[in-house]
Amino acid sequence: METAFKLIKIEDLSSGVCETMYAEELGKGEFKIAETSAFNCNVNYGTIVKANENDNAELVFEKVLKVSDYTCRRFLFSSKLSRTEMDKLGAPILAEGGYWEVLFGAVLCVHLLSNSKFDLLVFFNGLQYYPTEITAV
Repeated sequence: METAFKLIKIEDLSSGVCETMYAEELGKGEFKIAETSAFNCNVNYGTIVKANENDNAELVFEKVLKVSDYTCRRFLFSSKLSRTEMDKLGAPILAEGGYWEVLFGAVLCVHLLSNSKFDLLVFFNGLQYYPTEITAV
C-alpha cells in the first residue's frame, strides 16, 4: 500500500516564518514529518505532530506530539556534486538507518538515529569532502 502524504502548514508566530512540509498521515490528526524543515529546528524528519484543518481546508500545525528519533545535522555542500556523487555520500547513511536530503541545492541535511555511532566527519574526510557544518547559535 502506498503511503499517503499531506502538506502541513507550519507557522512560527515569533518570527513570522511559515513553511509547508510533507507528512505521513498516521490518523486522528497525527502526522509524521517526512522531510527537513528549512527554518524550524523543532520540527524535523520523523517528528510526530498534531495538525488540524483550518477554514481554508489547509492542515495547520498545532503541536509536537513526539520528538524525532533522529538527530539532524546540516552542512554547506558544493552544489556542483553530481547525483551519482550525492548517492555515494548517501548510501552509507541509508545503510546506517538514516536519511539525507538537500535543501536549496547546497545544504545537506543528514538524519541519523539518536543512538547511532556513525561519525559523519570521519566519513566525509575519508571521501575528501570537507563541508562546513551549520549550527544554531
